[in-house]
Amino acid sequence: VTVTDVPKQPMTVWYKPDSSWKTAKVHYQANGKWTGSAQRMTLYRNGWYRYTIPDTAGGQVRMAFTDGGSVWDNNGGQGKDYRVSGSVVSVSGGKVSYSAPSFDESPMTVWYKPDSSWKTAKVNYQANGKWSGGAQQMEASCGGWYRYTIPDTAGGQVRMAFTDGGSAWDNNGGQGKDYRVSGGSVAVAGGQMITDVTPNCAATNK
Repeated sequence: VTVTDVPKQPMTVWYKPDSSWKTAKVHYQANGKWTGSAQRMTLYRNGWYRYTIPDTAGGQVRMAFTDGGSVWDNNGGQGKDYRVSGSVVSVSGGKVSYSAPSFDESPMTVWYKPDSSWKTAKVNYQANGKWSGGAQQMEASCGGWYRYTIPDTAGGQVRMAFTDGGSAWDNNGGQGKDYRVSGGSVAVAGGQMITDVTPNCAATNK
């Protein structure tokens, strides 16, 4: 009997390393074969990385994680490794679970006060590794301030620049520099940036 078209059985691996790690890679054995080297994981959000093993054949997978240098998380000792099965596994702080991490949205309120010659203000930003697809219209607020809420930053750093919708740009002093911020809110005026604040006029008018 010849068996053909056996469906693949992938496994999504989630890993949250120590905050000192700049990246994360996973070295694993599936189907009795080790990967030739540690595979780079993709930063998803809130410090979690993700990698999908194409096919486990429904068997147990043995894995360890590394920062790409000399630091390893191999479940407490060389050769121990994590031994898991199923379609989803999450590893954090030495603990294993068989479900994906849950994430809450992390919005950011952006306040911007442009030069008085500007008739409007727009913000072009990159969050979650993706650009906004064009400068987004900001809402006029009070005292010359404009406001825009980024729906979800995934708790990561946001890169942004502002424009009057024409040829004028405020990109923190030069093309490609941009403002780079994190947190729940940011106020930018006159080239100065302060995080987690609300302009006085907006706070007073609440």
